[in-house]
Amino acid sequence: MKSLKTKSHRHSTPKAGVLFSGGKDSVYAFHLAKLSAFDVKCLIKLIPSSNESMMFHYPFTKGIDFEKILGLPLIEVLINEDDELDKLKEALSKAKIQYDINYVFTGAMDSEYQRMRFNFVCEELGLKTISPLWRKDQKKMIREQVDVFSVQVVSITALGLNKELLIKPLDETALNKIYQSKTVTNKAFEGGEAETLVLDAPEFKYRVLLKDKTISSESEYQHYLKAKLKLMKK
Repeated sequence: MKSLKTKSHRHSTPKAGVLFSGGKDSVYAFHLAKLSAFDVKCLIKLIPSSNESMMFHYPFTKGIDFEKILGLPLIEVLINEDDELDKLKEALSKAKIQYDINYVFTGAMDSEYQRMRFNFVCEELGLKTISPLWRKDQKKMIREQVDVFSVQVVSITALGLNKELLIKPLDETALNKIYQSKTVTNKAFEGGEAETLVLDAPEFKYRVLLKDKTISSESEYQHYLKAKLKLMKK
């Protein structure tokens, strides 16, 4: 894989923070940052008050100890719909001051709305944004993620996705069904048609276990996974 480092940091390891939710895209951005030899100093997690957020992942954002899972400090900020940009700036400013970061990795894949807002806030703070998943082939990207991680779908809000996807981590059979769907707009779930949680990844020191899983359905195309969380040392 081609290094993402810039010439200005050729003689020193560039320091980065990662906008992190625990979903497949943010974990993959973190994974690519590590593969490209960035010194990831912290995780930055913004927790929406509801699933109405246009910018941030909502399901399972609370109650998972990613500081322990990845062995990194976590900056965590609660947000409301009307203060997302202000809270994003607050969180990134903390990361810059506390951990002396120069770069911010994001899992933005196809949402111009999301990417432009990340870029705007980072530019204000003198940070450089790296979105390594941006405009990649959707089918190829989700297949790469499922090959590298254990990825669990935790919510569905689109026609064409069966609630059976919530029963176990994504596999080849599930991916093929997603690819064949004529109603799923984004095959990698960008835009919130489904949300995911990574249960295991190469950098995880603990695997996430989901216990006592149940599915809550609000309509024929709105399904949510509920479960108790447990960490298992690898």
